[in-house]
Amino acid sequence: MLLVDDLIDLDRGKKKGRVSSVLTSGKPYWNESERFRYHWLLEIMAQAAATVCGALRGGDHDASTPGFLLSIREWVLLQRPALAPGDAVLAEVTIETEVEAISQASITLEYRGETVARSLMSFYQETRSSMS
Repeated sequence: MLLVDDLIDLDRGKKKGRVSSVLTSGKPYWNESERFRYHWLLEIMAQAAATVCGALRGGDHDASTPGFLLSIREWVLLQRPALAPGDAVLAEVTIETEVEAISQASITLEYRGETVARSLMSFYQETRSSMS
């Protein structure tokens, strides 16, 4: 996952995890005026959900298995903080349902301890067993 930097914690029993993402100048976050493009928060959330789902699957997942965003059932941008290169955002992911390679996740995104966005999305992420 290109936009995910660290899986901070994982709770297998609750199917939850937290993922951090550091906004660097080398990634495609900024427009020509060096202002943050807020649609990238949604992509960070999608990659965070896939990271947590893959980590929860343990040995059935590795970075080479394909994944696709299937639907965004909810996307709410609560605020537009003044983000700069070097800032970190934290995604908290809860996998709500999972049927084979299809999962639905609820994600909240925090910046400096405040929730800035939330989303509910479904995605397909192959496991080694679904690839054979």
